[in-house]
Amino acid sequence: QQSEEASPQEQQKAPPVAGGGFNKAPGPKYEEIDCLINDEHTVKGRREGNEVFLPFSWVEKYFEVYGKIAQYDGYDRFEFSHSYSKVYTQRAPYHPDGVFMSFEGYNVEVRDRVKCISGVEGVPLSTQWGPQGYFYPIQIAQYGLSHYSKNLTEKPPHVEVYETAEEKDKTGRAGNECFTAERGFQGFVIFFFSFFFAENTEGVSLQLGNARDFIISFDLKFITNGSISVVLETTEKNQLFTVHYVSNTQLIAFKDRDIYYGIGPRTTWSTLTRDLVTDLRKGVGLSNTKAVKQTKIMPKRVVRLVAKGRGFLDNVASFFAASNWLVRNQDERGGWPIMVTRKLGEGFKSLEPGWYSAMAQGQAISTLVRAYLLTKEQAFLSSALRATAPYKLPSEQRGVKAVFMNRHDWYEEYPTSP
Repeated sequence: QQSEEASPQEQQKAPPVAGGGFNKAPGPKYEEIDCLINDEHTVKGRREGNEVFLPFSWVEKYFEVYGKIAQYDGYDRFEFSHSYSKVYTQRAPYHPDGVFMSFEGYNVEVRDRVKCISGVEGVPLSTQWGPQGYFYPIQIAQYGLSHYSKNLTEKPPHVEVYETAEEKDKTGRAGNECFTAERGFQGFVIFFFSFFFAENTEGVSLQLGNARDFIISFDLKFITNGSISVVLETTEKNQLFTVHYVSNTQLIAFKDRDIYYGIGPRTTWSTLTRDLVTDLRKGVGLSNTKAVKQTKIMPKRVVRLVAKGRGFLDNVASFFAASNWLVRNQDERGGWPIMVTRKLGEGFKSLEPGWYSAMAQGQAISTLVRAYLLTKEQAFLSSALRATAPYKLPSEQRGVKAVFMNRHDWYEEYPTSP
């Protein structure tokens, strides 16, 4: 099984295509051809003139190599590598409040084994070892660290002003009003837009027509049951799909062209940040298997928003969703138990639900330290310090420590026994 440490290129932008041109003359047609492998068995290949192509599904298993079809803003390409591990050159000395490793290039939420981003918790739900979905601390820490690192390395997000009402009454009773603002937060620039409405209305409908921004973030407080709906024009024959964020605890549902995410009751002020590209594709690709079904659908335009509450736009919210989840879900032993069975190789006992991982502990500590340095909130630092406890215990005592050659301590992602 592949580790969560690094999946092949998770960059969001593709490099230039060598010799890319769209007006080339048609080449020779493909023909199906039998390929005899070592006089043992036959696979179906494709022939183009003197060139023969073998199916990658066979190449992958036979040569133990890796590859996948990656999509960048609607553009597909196949990426091949001899190993799923990748070594990045460190761009600057490491600092505990800086970019974590090369995580500014990671996009955790698009991984096949991420079922969706939970509307209630705001963090990824993994299907790494089970289609039902579960919270995987390694993935959650990586999600937070990637957004933290992007916030340090990417340009400030684009801000679109649709309506202004900065001088109007902001009590939440002014009807169909909207305003924008920006503020600094200890080195982070946070851009946000807000809208207000009377509690006895059906909500505010805001025409957007935005074709460049596909991340939304809101501070929410529902007085009664409510929802936020985002209408998207898509690349699927320009059809409209609607993503609904509903005040219940349903994980995810898809019917016709409507996608539903439960975000919990939200009766006190809380922040909801959603990537519309991820939510659209995870919804359309919903399946009962471990991997989300591949789909090429992409949003072309945010048509309109029907919402209750107020909102702002930033990367920091995703980072704090992960940080706060780690604080809330740490157990009395200082760890984040992984509640799914992990089957290991022959001769090793399976890890039963409740096991700890050195990688989960370490990356969680890195997340929490950054949250503390940013906010100075003691809860983050205290959680990080408690998280060191499993490093002091051997695996047979539910720790993550192992000893190599009876001399060298090392720490296991999957604490094995023996």
